[in-house]
Amino acid sequence: MSIKVSHVNFVWRFEGTVDGTFIPSTQRWTPTSSDLVITSVVGTMCVTIDLLPGDAMVMGGYLTNIPTAGSGPLTLS
Repeated sequence: MSIKVSHVNFVWRFEGTVDGTFIPSTQRWTPTSSDLVITSVVGTMCVTIDLLPGDAMVMGGYLTNIPTAGSGPLTLS
């Protein structure tokens, strides 16, 4: 995955892989491992808060799919 995060006075991008499990009945995806690294930063604020290229990132928590009205749940095959 490649993610770009923009905020006032800084932009940073991180890339890598994230593995996880998806439970169809709860529509919840939970990461089990990640290999993410900051690949670029723009802006002085990144240095101030110590976000630098090469720093490792860990993804935790969970994501829940909430279908919009009239839509069905996510299915994987």
